[in-house]
Amino acid sequence: MEWFIPALLVPVFQSLANLLQKVGLKGRSTSVFAFLFTFISFILLSFMLLLPLGITTKLDWRIGAIFINSILGSTGFYYSMKGLKELDLSEAAPIMANLSLIFTGIIEIIIGERFTLLDLVGIGMIIIGSYLLETNFGKRGFQISKGFKYLLINAVVYGICANVDRQIMRTGFPPVLYVFFATMFISINLGLLVWKKRKFMEVKRVWENSFLLVIGISILLVSYRVLQAYAMALAPATLVISIKRLSPLLSVVLGGKVLSEKYIIYRLVASLIMVAGAGIIIIG
Repeated sequence: MEWFIPALLVPVFQSLANLLQKVGLKGRSTSVFAFLFTFISFILLSFMLLLPLGITTKLDWRIGAIFINSILGSTGFYYSMKGLKELDLSEAAPIMANLSLIFTGIIEIIIGERFTLLDLVGIGMIIIGSYLLETNFGKRGFQISKGFKYLLINAVVYGICANVDRQIMRTGFPPVLYVFFATMFISINLGLLVWKKRKFMEVKRVWENSFLLVIGISILLVSYRVLQAYAMALAPATLVISIKRLSPLLSVVLGGKVLSEKYIIYRLVASLIMVAGAGIIIIG
């Protein structure tokens, strides 16, 4: 059971990162704030992995594939932050964590990888949970809000990226190095987005006013990714990923307790339905 504590810390750190991201995005440029904590995450990974361990790898086609995939990944990540900025944490976190599984499954069907009845049941539960989140169990009419549209874009993009990730990993590419290169490329892509928007002066201002918040988010992101990789090296991936699905539930609770968001009971029930659907897909 050496894997259990690290696996249990993954959703805790991830939900805390979501909370700090939600707080930090208020009143700040999404591209600038996302660039800062992604770049600091890359710096932390460099010190944690490359410098002390001396990890090296040959420059082969897989690094090029990671870079190309990171362009899509950066797009999805950017829109996930825009969605988090628009919606309550207790609404956005369950959608971010679970909706992408639908499109991951669709891509798997297209490439002929797999499809079972359990997958269909799980997808149906995630759709039901998403509907209940958007309507507060029928207490308001169903509307696809701007924030939900952003998260929908993220889910579609993530579905593509996840399947590309899987194909790269199947070649034997080290998971730790994959995290390192993906983080590096995403930080570069977001930096280019900031440059295109001519917001580099804002980078300095946000850093000076929020550097502790940025560093805190970066530490939490790097910690949960490293702990997840460690736990998955010791236990079946389905167990670790299933425990990770506790993150949206914790985020809903944090949204209610820390940010005083409304409809927490409704959103907790909807999140439980989505998490159960995700669990069925993972186990199935």
